[in-house]
Formats: sequence, structure tokens, C-alpha cells
Amino acid sequence: EQEKIHQELDANKVARVEDWQQRDLPYLKLCMKEAMRLYPPVWFYMRQCMEDDIIEGYKIRKGSIVMITPFVMHQHKDYWSNPQQFSPDNFEKQQLQGKAFVYIPFGQGKRTCIGQGFANIQMHMIMAELLSNFSFASPYKKEPSVNTAIIIKGK
Repeated sequence: EQEKIHQELDANKVARVEDWQQRDLPYLKLCMKEAMRLYPPVWFYMRQCMEDDIIEGYKIRKGSIVMITPFVMHQHKDYWSNPQQFSPDNFEKQQLQGKAFVYIPFGQGKRTCIGQGFANIQMHMIMAELLSNFSFASPYKKEPSVNTAIIIKGK
């Protein structure tokens, strides 16, 4: 994937940071979404149910606290083929058909993270700059493990 991003970046060079948003970097965007799928910034959040509801046969009473876990949803085999594997193809349009609300690294709806747009722009700019100048490789053979505190971080 890194080589494909390098080619995309080489074809879309800009001289000034101000011109960054004019770059067409679809593969980098797919890779960033996939990274956020595997390692969302928050592994769970809670919401209070505003009215009685039934979800997948479970009755949820008004006032109940519901825990939503993007970290689990993003790696669920019912929604993603090879859910543990890094695969930017997960975000091709045809792959997402019928999968509303299964990718929610910043939450969804009225209470989505207000910093989502800023975070996405920053992630893309930083990764574009880093990958324009460097190649990265891990010295380790195994996948990184995570520590689930308030935010997900490496061990």
C-alpha cells in the first residue's frame, strides 16, 4: 500500500500547504479510513436512550445507557471481510453497500465529534507530508497490540 501512496503523492505534488486540499489523493484517503477502522480514536462511547426502542430484538428502555463500541463494530466479521487485516479496499463504494453506520470512528448523527473534519484534514496532510519524504517499515513481525483506556493507544 505504501508504494501505491508514494505514486499517488508523486503525481499530485503541490508547492504550498495552502494548496493541499486541491490534491486528489483517493488511495491515501482509503488508507486513512482503513487505519481509523482498525484503530478508531475512541474505542467506545455511551449514549442515553431518549425513548423506548427495540434494536435487533432487544428492548431498550428510555433513560438506559447504551455503550457503542466502534472498535468492536469495525472488526466484526458480519460487516467486514478479513476484519483483522488492513485492506483499504474495504472503503470502495461497492464494498460499503448496505453497511450504514458500521464505520463510526467519530460517532454518528447529532452527537458526532465536532473535531472530525479538522482531524481528517490534519491526518491526511500529515501523512501526505510524511509519506512524500519517507518510507516506513516495522522491525517487528507481529501486529501491534493496543491498550484500551479512554482512547486506544499502542502497548
